[in-house]
Amino acid sequence: MKIAKRVGQYFSYIVILFLALMVLLNIVAPKKIVSYVGFNWYRIVSGSMEPQIMTNDLIIVTKVSKFEDLKEKDVITFYARKNGKEISVTHRIRKIENEIIYTIGDNNGGTYDNWDRDIVFSDVIGKVSIVFPTHKIAFLFHPVFLVTIVVVIAGWIYVSYIITRKKKDVE
Repeated sequence: MKIAKRVGQYFSYIVILFLALMVLLNIVAPKKIVSYVGFNWYRIVSGSMEPQIMTNDLIIVTKVSKFEDLKEKDVITFYARKNGKEISVTHRIRKIENEIIYTIGDNNGGTYDNWDRDIVFSDVIGKVSIVFPTHKIAFLFHPVFLVTIVVVIAGWIYVSYIITRKKKDVE
C-alpha cells in the first residue's frame, strides 16, 4: 500500500513538473516549444475553420520534420503576417507550389488567405493532430481556472505530504 501511495505521489509530482515546464516554455520561448517538446496546444480564437474546428476548441499541434511531410488538405498551424503583425493561424493547406504554402480557412468562402508575405516551411509550427471540442466547456481552459486547478492540486499534494510526515513523526 505504501508503495502504491509513493508511486501516486511521484506521478503527481511528474505531472505538475511537466505542466509547469510547458507553461514556462510557452512564456520564455513560445515559438520554439513544438521543436523542443514535439507538440503544443492552442486555443482557436476565430470561426475561420468552422464547422470542423470551432471557436474555443483546443487543438494539439505536432512537429513537422520536413517540408515533404506536408500535403494538400492538411490542417496546419503557422505564423503569418497580417497588417504588419505576426499571428499564429490554423488553416487548411489548399495547395503547395514552388515551396510556397497556400492556405484557406474552411469557413472563409473559398478564397485563399491573403497574408502580407508568402507562407513557407519555416513559418509552419506543425500539423493539427487532435481537436478537443472544448467550445462547449471553454471556461475550463480560461487561464484563471487552469491556475486555480494547478494551485489546488499542488495544495493537495502538499497537505498529503504534511499528513504523511506527521504520521511518521507519531510512529
